[in-house]
Amino acid sequence: MDKQMKRCPRCFEMSFDGEVCHKCGFESDMTRLGDALPYFTVLHDRYLVGVPLGQGGFGITYKCLDQKTNKIVVVKEYFPKFLNLERVDLAEMSPDAVGKFKHGQKRFKEEADLLMQLSRHGFQYIISAFDSFDENGTSYYVMDYIEGISLKNLSKQYRLSQEDLLSIFDKIGRELDTIHKELHLLHRDISPDNILIDAHLHPMLIDFGAAKSMDDENAFTVVLKKHYAPLEQYSKTKKQGPYTDVYALAATYYYLATGHFVLEAPERLMNGPNKPLDFHGANLPDYVKKALEKALVIKPEQRTQSVAEFLANLENKAQAHAYVRIGDKTYKVEEQGIRIGRNEDNDITLPHHQITKHHMKITYDPTLDVFVITDHSTNGTFVNGSFLSRDTIQVKAPVTINLPGILEEIKCEVEYE
Repeated sequence: MDKQMKRCPRCFEMSFDGEVCHKCGFESDMTRLGDALPYFTVLHDRYLVGVPLGQGGFGITYKCLDQKTNKIVVVKEYFPKFLNLERVDLAEMSPDAVGKFKHGQKRFKEEADLLMQLSRHGFQYIISAFDSFDENGTSYYVMDYIEGISLKNLSKQYRLSQEDLLSIFDKIGRELDTIHKELHLLHRDISPDNILIDAHLHPMLIDFGAAKSMDDENAFTVVLKKHYAPLEQYSKTKKQGPYTDVYALAATYYYLATGHFVLEAPERLMNGPNKPLDFHGANLPDYVKKALEKALVIKPEQRTQSVAEFLANLENKAQAHAYVRIGDKTYKVEEQGIRIGRNEDNDITLPHHQITKHHMKITYDPTLDVFVITDHSTNGTFVNGSFLSRDTIQVKAPVTINLPGILEEIKCEVEYE
């Protein structure tokens, strides 16, 4: 027997006799998938293929041994099951299948590039890739192996405590917030299936197959998990942002805390978008319930806008500070509010003839977490593109205000500590 074939395809110890591993008890046909590469295949002159970990619509993942570092890794192979291919077909596909294969392969490589990009940022709780290559007529990428269980499967065994949940979501959430703010990326597929937990309750957010850049002006593809996706994710044209991942993160927390799914977003909309959540008798602190309610609001503009805000609400630490910014000047919104107009007795003076002497007032209501915009003017005000004239409205941050004759926009924002 070849020396490498003495390695167990599951634990990679030299304790396999061809049928049974005498260390971990693995039997040679225990986890065999019909489409999977044979055990002991060597990929890229480096990765020794072991047991397949799973197969989805686009690929097969394998537990492998990196013979360069002697570490166990995960290799994902692009093998589109939806084309009903057998492995021998990869070299003899029909023209129609070739087109579909290459389209999916392009998306697979984009996912690999994204995960390689994440690896350069040193995230502890976000999965990343460190190698990618083409071979066998298809594509592969390589990730660290996490010895763990999905939160979905873990929740079937026992209910996590609030302390455990807060710890898990804080770790993932802080890094997800960084990905939103610094890399402008959305995950778009957060769910209990896609969070792995190791023996120390350290989490790992996986599967960036649906990830999308917020800077990409192309329409969003409709990719969703029905109990975790917000309403905007059911559309190709609705704008998506950090609040999209916030909804999925909160829906995941809700499921783990209550043992029940959040109803699908379209169904919640039909039942009444403001209908309170049913917590099914879960013993949750009121501030956690409030945090989940805010993060699971149907309308995205009224929802918790950032993961940092959601985490602060979950931990009952959120202190909101409201600001008005125009040009390079920033004004903190105190309790009395900010007055804007042409006269010098305003907090912000805009000396233009189309601006009324006391044009408008901006205050912030921390209880409702909204800006209150009151227009006193002759010529009116545009708030988030809608015309306001001698009236008062409440608007969730961020708010963009345009005044007649003034080129610079007025921005109203909230920061949380």
